[in-house]
Amino acid sequence: MWAAAIPAAAAASSLAAPSSLVYLFSGFVFAIGAVVCHQIPDRSFHVWGRQLPVCARCTGIYVATALVAIGLMRTRGPGRTSSSSRAWRLEAGAAALVLNGLTLASEWMTGEPTSNVVRATAGATLGAVVAALIVYDVD
Repeated sequence: MWAAAIPAAAAASSLAAPSSLVYLFSGFVFAIGAVVCHQIPDRSFHVWGRQLPVCARCTGIYVATALVAIGLMRTRGPGRTSSSSRAWRLEAGAAALVLNGLTLASEWMTGEPTSNVVRATAGATLGAVVAALIVYDVD
């Protein structure tokens, strides 16, 4: 629901005369976003003329977690066992962290910001790993 609330809040905040309920919803999502994210405008996607309540990296994490979890739950039928091993979890988690670390290191060393698409893609790798860890039985 959080992944869907992110663009919905931006859409709601773009309305010329939102109802009180829509206004409260949008404000609530943006407030939660402020707790979990820096919300820097240059590092965030903008839709409907409004900034999303979380940055591009966080958007990638949340959207990928939701989509990958749904996909894994749909393909993992009853009676199937986990394909997750401890080694796989460590390798996938390390790869996702390294990829995100490389984007940060690139920005710090060059002084040039990476694009929001790169940030979101790197975040999506973390989200995909988190989804797999949630869906598959932990050994």
